[in-house]
Amino acid sequence: MLRPVAFGVGAAILTALSLYGTLRNGLSFTPDSWAFWQISVSLLSGHGYRYADGYPVVFWPPGFAGYLAVWQAMFGISVGTLVKAQIAVGAFAAFSSTAVALSIGNSDRQRLASGVVTALLIAGTVSRFFQAPWANFLLFALIPWLLWATVRLDGARTDSGTLLCAGLASLALLLMLLTHNSAIAFLPPLLAVALTRKGMLRWPATAIVLTAPLIWWGARWLLGQQESVAWIGGRHSLKSYVQQLSSGIAAPFGSQFVPGAILVILVLALIPWKELSRAQLLAFATSAAACVGLLCVFLVVWNWDGLYYRFTLFFPLSLIGLIGTTFLLHTGWLRIAAVIVVTGWAAVTVIHLVSPVLEASSPRARAAVDVLDTSVLPVNATISPQTAASGRFVLVQPPKIPRNHAEMMQLLATGRYGR
Repeated sequence: MLRPVAFGVGAAILTALSLYGTLRNGLSFTPDSWAFWQISVSLLSGHGYRYADGYPVVFWPPGFAGYLAVWQAMFGISVGTLVKAQIAVGAFAAFSSTAVALSIGNSDRQRLASGVVTALLIAGTVSRFFQAPWANFLLFALIPWLLWATVRLDGARTDSGTLLCAGLASLALLLMLLTHNSAIAFLPPLLAVALTRKGMLRWPATAIVLTAPLIWWGARWLLGQQESVAWIGGRHSLKSYVQQLSSGIAAPFGSQFVPGAILVILVLALIPWKELSRAQLLAFATSAAACVGLLCVFLVVWNWDGLYYRFTLFFPLSLIGLIGTTFLLHTGWLRIAAVIVVTGWAAVTVIHLVSPVLEASSPRARAAVDVLDTSVLPVNATISPQTAASGRFVLVQPPKIPRNHAEMMQLLATGRYGR
């Protein structure tokens, strides 16, 4: 595991440097970003899990807001602190994806080349997309550890090992659920692995796995979020969600020259499926099953957001890890083709990683703060009057955002909502 960890650290450093170059002058904010910032400040102020106006939070579990609160407790309430927290999330995601992909990979024959390429491609993808403080990104940093624990559970050969791995998988799932509710999509494939254990051991393993969603639901009950889920069907049709899912998966592979869908097909075609280990196939199947689970969730639960990369980036990251660890396992002309495609891809990735660092000296223009729109705030912005009193920070007012399902529906119907 030492070499996978080393390559993971390398990917984390590359990601941190690139994100610093991109975010050092300001951070992008969406309505959800504003919400998490307000909630984290409310936690720090001792007002509980609430928005700035005192209204209780009904949509999100407390994990990500608590994470931001910890950072702001150490470094102060400002966008600059959130930039540090965002860089840390990106670095951890790159480390997790790289280290786990290499630790379960069938790439012993070409460990150095596979490690370098995997680290580069994952670092480039993470630094490209992790541009706003969203809970989904912290979720993506945790998913590789669930895949690792799932693989370990499948390969356990002793009773104690099986129960230990089930506990690790359950812990990973619990952390994911406390970060974002969409993590529930990973429960079915994890349960399937637990239920395939031999003999009576399957039942205690399954019970251990089920403790994660039970604790998560208990936390929702304690926070008064029982009625936050609107079981009225999806906002869009099945066809639309399938298109969104395809677009979200293809987004990291696309460019101005080649459509993402074509590159996804190339990636799938260049993976030497017969050479994959059982662990790699299981990790891939788990990620794919989670995508199907997300589709089912969006079809039965009303959600304002579409099923785009914000929810599905974990699957492209899994694919990237898979192609990075296996492209040299081909033989003959397929090996030549794989090397050409992946080497070119890695070269472009290096450019994407370096360019933000080189451009960091040019200050980012400040954007206006628009209600329900993406905006960019400078690093010296704060929503704390006490912090602003020092004179070194600019006090900004969070925009009004929908706080519950009723306000969302009112906004959708009329374009505004009253408060």
